Amino acid sequence: MLEAVLKEFTAYRWFEVVAVALAVAYIVLAAIPSIWCWSAGILSSLIFAIVLGNVQLYLDSVLNLFYVVMGIVGWVRWHKKDTAGPIKSKGWKFHLTVLGGGALLTLLAGMASEKFGNALPYWDAFTTVFSVITTFMLIQKVVENWLYWMVIDAVAAYVYYLKGLPFTMVLFVAYFFLAFVAWWRWNQQMKLAPQV
Repeated sequence: MLEAVLKEFTAYRWFEVVAVALAVAYIVLAAIPSIWCWSAGILSSLIFAIVLGNVQLYLDSVLNLFYVVMGIVGWVRWHKKDTAGPIKSKGWKFHLTVLGGGALLTLLAGMASEKFGNALPYWDAFTTVFSVITTFMLIQKVVENWLYWMVIDAVAAYVYYLKGLPFTMVLFVAYFFLAFVAWWRWNQQMKLAPQV
């Protein structure tokens, strides 16, 4: 029995490591920005959907299935450069709406997922809701998406620490710093872009 448990643990950890490696490739390529980020993100998300479902982070698992779909949408949108548009910034009214709506949806999703036995319902709801919102901002090339990702990544790292997923926790700590670099890089590119 011990051998079977050890074998499952080893296989499961390697699964997590592959997902992490692909996720790092995704964020590095998104920071450039390169269309190939979406391919790495799709594969990583498929694997993470399984890993996170196994540790009862059901909203995060569903979120990763959403990322698969959004990866396809992102790839199509960035492939057609005329529809993706340049990197842009949004005003404070936009962000107040995002924060208010996101907070309300977090509360509702947390209450709902608590009834389904989610291990950390409100933390899971926060990262899920704001990740969905921020993914749309990334696809639209809104520069502030990276600031949202920094907060999401910090909370997610804590959640994965609590759930005993060390590789995923380290990934999200790295994501935090990579999001800062991406934010800085996108700001530089936005300043250098010709004004229309």
